[in-house]
Amino acid sequence: MGDSESLKNTYTQTLNQRWNATRNEQGDYNKRPERTNFEFAQAHQWLLLGFPQKTWETLNWFFKHQSSPGLYSWWDGYKEQYPEHRWATVRGWIKPENVTPSYWSAAEALLLEMDMLAYVDESKPQKPLVIGAGVPASWLSKPLNSGVIYTAYGPVRWKWADDVLNIETRDNNVPVELGPTFHDAKIVRIKSTFESGD
Repeated sequence: MGDSESLKNTYTQTLNQRWNATRNEQGDYNKRPERTNFEFAQAHQWLLLGFPQKTWETLNWFFKHQSSPGLYSWWDGYKEQYPEHRWATVRGWIKPENVTPSYWSAAEALLLEMDMLAYVDESKPQKPLVIGAGVPASWLSKPLNSGVIYTAYGPVRWKWADDVLNIETRDNNVPVELGPTFHDAKIVRIKSTFESGD
């Protein structure tokens, strides 16, 4: 086993220990987390390590526990942390239980969700473009369109229909790796139609 594989196994074990200490058997938190940004960042680590089911357990928990249901906003800490009281009128809370919305958490959640669709795996020598690492199998029953996702290789777009994965990049020589859901998919590489400013 190489050094990188050993490091990955050790890191995965450490994440598992934290998971088991903070979650119940259903994957729900034993206690409402104080720092939601760290939880989204950890869900991101699960995705990059190849465990999208743990990523989804975290996301689904947060989707069910929003500060303002339907606005996809979350909290930070256990009390408002800005004593000058200027934020209270901007945030819209009279007696906030915590800082909400947390823009750090929103950014972590968005970056995670984009990487669930496409990201460049910088940990591998060939630096492959990973497509659909967080896409669940249940989504494949209908056509999918990722929209434009910006990566280290520039804009990327993929579409799924009729068991074919169409991948559009500026450079068709970019190495591609598929997420677990797409492992048997037929791939069609498409010449880029992106504008030069994309």
